[in-house]
Amino acid sequence: MKKYILFSIVAILLLLIVNTGLSFAYQFTQGDEVTKEVYEENQDIFPTYTPNKTNIYIELDWSENCDKHHLNFDRLEQEFENHGYALHIIEGREVPEIEIPTLPRLLNYKNQYFSREGKGYYYAVIGDGSTGVGTQLGLMSGHCISEEDIKQDIMTEEEFQEVTPYQGPQGRMTSDDYEEYRDYTIEDRINRSHLRMESQFSHELGHSMGLMRPVYEGIDSEHISFEDYPSSMNYNYNQSYIGYSDGGEFNDWKWLEQNLKHPPDHNLGASQFKTVLFLTVYAASLGSMLLIYEILRRIYLNLADN
Repeated sequence: MKKYILFSIVAILLLLIVNTGLSFAYQFTQGDEVTKEVYEENQDIFPTYTPNKTNIYIELDWSENCDKHHLNFDRLEQEFENHGYALHIIEGREVPEIEIPTLPRLLNYKNQYFSREGKGYYYAVIGDGSTGVGTQLGLMSGHCISEEDIKQDIMTEEEFQEVTPYQGPQGRMTSDDYEEYRDYTIEDRINRSHLRMESQFSHELGHSMGLMRPVYEGIDSEHISFEDYPSSMNYNYNQSYIGYSDGGEFNDWKWLEQNLKHPPDHNLGASQFKTVLFLTVYAASLGSMLLIYEILRRIYLNLADN
């Protein structure tokens, strides 16, 4: 019995060593803030750099069924500016139609179309769906639909309830709200669709910057009221709401000020050392895993023989 206890302790210690190495390697995939020095060395990569602000760059692709002129983020850019940030959304390219946003599909699009990988950019792709996905690996968002689709797509009351479930302090949409929706002009519908698009994009971008459920219980939850946590990360937010909490029970902006997850920048000329260091540590960690497997296998066989 003592032999098996010793075997277990050794196994746990060795696995902890490898896990520490992998965690260390992962930390070096996180980038640094785009400073004036980085910008001056890479001006072709970072257009419209704003001194004295935290600059955030996003490469944005859009699906082929999404009108390009619909991609306007003035409100979101203003929200960031109001809190000391400069948000730069740089157009990428048109990509194939997005079906249902999923992490594997996001990674597939990123691998195929992201042209600024490892250069201090977040990756985003937007389509015409009603759902999204956001991680530190990138984000997919929806509600970017064409004027023609809006003209043809008048929802039933049941469909209206399904796609507009969260209205913050106002509660769920009512029959009166639906009647108002039926009376909207095409221009009204386009504007409301754009508000939903920008709002959902704000939510998924928050995830990419690090605002995930473990950070605060109100993120991706209906348990905290919008009054207590006024943020697009709260599932109780109004679908036209943009931005993040700067007060209440949890301050998103204060957390971001200290914990913002910058995208990888290991492919920038000024940060090539990170690539070498990351690959070295990562290779050493993988090698250690193979060594651990062999050590544990031999220990186990020796214990079994005895």
